[in-house]
Amino acid sequence: MKSKIGIYQEEVLKILANKNDDFYLAGGTALSNFYFQHRDSDDLDFFTDKFNKLKITRIVRSLSEALHKPIELLNQQMSKNMVKIMVFSIALSKNTKLKIDFVEDYIKLIKPLRIIDGVNVMSLEDIYLRKIYAVAGYWQIEDNTGRNRGQGGRQEEKDFCDLYYLSNTFIGLADFAEQYCDNVVCENLILWYRTYNRMKIKIGLQDLKLKKRIDYQNIEKHFKKEIDNLIEYKIDFI
Repeated sequence: MKSKIGIYQEEVLKILANKNDDFYLAGGTALSNFYFQHRDSDDLDFFTDKFNKLKITRIVRSLSEALHKPIELLNQQMSKNMVKIMVFSIALSKNTKLKIDFVEDYIKLIKPLRIIDGVNVMSLEDIYLRKIYAVAGYWQIEDNTGRNRGQGGRQEEKDFCDLYYLSNTFIGLADFAEQYCDNVVCENLILWYRTYNRMKIKIGLQDLKLKKRIDYQNIEKHFKKEIDNLIEYKIDFI
């Protein structure tokens, strides 16, 4: 049985179907709803390489009218030289909210978008790459030794879970990173694995709304194998 958020996610996608060619569904919701059906996600992430605040405002206004619900702007990032983001929230009940993110996509698509029920959906390869950037960081800075290092990155259980499903079900993490990631991102992916907060992720996995329970130790073993393989691929660089 679908959750209230899941029902409204479907409704939003139906309303937007065939109307917004500049936007495509990405992130965990795209991964779960259209590929793996592995977990519930409480938000919708729409990416675009043609970020337009006025157009997004019009889309949100039409959504509010179609759903007969107010939509609140929670946050926005419009500064130059930074990824532009607008985050909205739809109050479905007193304690239930659906979050909708509109994000400027700064990474070139690897594969063509898929069109499913009138909705542009990011390919598995492109979701995968952005998940890697989410944990490893993408922006490059020069450290004290003159080497480029990735900046950013986050430690969230949803990324950990999604990366595991992508690596275990689609393409192994080492093979994918070797094919699609540069040396800086690969090095930071290795650093992420070595330093991520094990306890935080282990506890956080228990709070995810998973369709099938997964064992943290098995995931950890899987990532260790993949990172060891990646180190072998990159041994000359590291």
